Amino acid sequence: MLTALPFIGETLADTIVASRPGLTPDEAQTPAWLYRRGLVTADQFKAMAPHLTTRSRQFSFRALGYAVPSGRYRVLSVTIDTAAEPPRPLAVRDLTRFGFPMPLARLHDGSAGTATAAAGAWNP
Repeated sequence: MLTALPFIGETLADTIVASRPGLTPDEAQTPAWLYRRGLVTADQFKAMAPHLTTRSRQFSFRALGYAVPSGRYRVLSVTIDTAAEPPRPLAVRDLTRFGFPMPLARLHDGSAGTATAAAGAWNP
C-alpha cells in the first residue's frame, strides 16, 4: 500500500515496514514517528502526512462521476471503516463545489482512471 503513494518509493516503504516492529505503543498512535525517527525530512513528512493513518482498517478515496454527453459530474471524498461489520462509511464529503478536478482532455484520451492521472489531479 505504501508504494502506491507517489512520494514513497520502494526503498522508503521497505524501511518503514522494517521499522514498525520496534515502535513503542505511544509512537504507534501517530505517523509522526516517521519524522521523529529520521526516516523522512520535515518537508517529506508534510507532503505525506495527509495520506497516512495509523489505523490500517480505514481507507479514504476520491471518486469522480462524469456523465457523457451532458457534462454533469460529481466529486466525492469518502472514508470507509472496514473494521466494522459490515464495513461502513465514516465520512462522505461532496467536493463538487471545488470544480472539475482534472483537465477534460484526460477523460477523452483514456488516462483519467490511471494512477498517473490521479496523482496529478487537483487536491482541495
